[in-house]
Amino acid sequence: KIMLLILAMNKLNFVLYIFIDSVIEIISILILQVYLVKSNKKVIALTNEIDRNPMKLSSNLIINKFSNLIISSTDSLVITKFSNYENLSVFSICVYIPNTLFNIALPILNSLSHSLGNMLARMESYSSFVLRVFIKLSLNLSLYISACVIIGLKSFIDLFTYGADVIIELNLFNIFIIGLYTYAMIAYLPFNIISFAKGKIKEITKLLILEATINICISILLINKIGVFGVLIGTLLAKLLIAIPNYYKASFETLKGIWQYFIIMLMHILMLLLILKIQVYLSLIIAIKSYLILVIIELLFSIIFILLLILINYFDVDIRMFVRNILYKKKEN
Repeated sequence: KIMLLILAMNKLNFVLYIFIDSVIEIISILILQVYLVKSNKKVIALTNEIDRNPMKLSSNLIINKFSNLIISSTDSLVITKFSNYENLSVFSICVYIPNTLFNIALPILNSLSHSLGNMLARMESYSSFVLRVFIKLSLNLSLYISACVIIGLKSFIDLFTYGADVIIELNLFNIFIIGLYTYAMIAYLPFNIISFAKGKIKEITKLLILEATINICISILLINKIGVFGVLIGTLLAKLLIAIPNYYKASFETLKGIWQYFIIMLMHILMLLLILKIQVYLSLIIAIKSYLILVIIELLFSIIFILLLILINYFDVDIRMFVRNILYKKKEN
């Protein structure tokens, strides 16, 4: 993937780039499939009867994977069709850091899906409590990552494009939209993972198609008015207003209780606006002329912001109880 990105930056044909990227994804899925089959041979029961449930599950998983693959490319395809390659380059650079951070957060949160699935299968009495904590902590993670993006994105792009032909001037609106895009991309993950853990694969696939349709429609409407950032708005609106409530309904079979998470997300968005103002003051005080200075600023900001998140979450009953349970178990051991 890294080598492919380097080639793409050296003016690799866009269609060839999409083709190679798709081939890499398919090969990685096949390798994982072979590994899982070999590692689970001992627990697979061989009988003469045909069990069609795993076959249906596998077909739904394949459709789901290909739907994800297609949806992940819709933004680039919309820009290519309704704009030009120069704007595609601008878009790719702007979302490079958010997408990289998303790809780091994705396996971290996904690693918990099997544990959640086992817990739900056993119908543990504390399941609803654990799911609430999982969603809230995931939303805090998305807030932290998007805050870091807002603080350092403009400086990173200035350093990244220094001496290049592409000049990207980001205003406050652009930075905030990229921050919100980052937040939405990660904030929807816990709802998606819970749906997956509950075995709602068929429902998830339908929601992916709905999400992609809404995303494309909004992106096409906005791209001619505000440029490539209209595509980001399409994505974040599709995630926050379509994906999250529908995943929640698929998982819990009701929308009751979702408002507490929307209130949390609204508070997080207001905090991102405050962080945007902090970023403006920092840019006036400190001239960031190297990656080292940028990393130091991000580290200092991370320490302060994590302490602030700990203080805020102390007043959340679920998270406070969760932390107390962990500390209590450690004392027992």
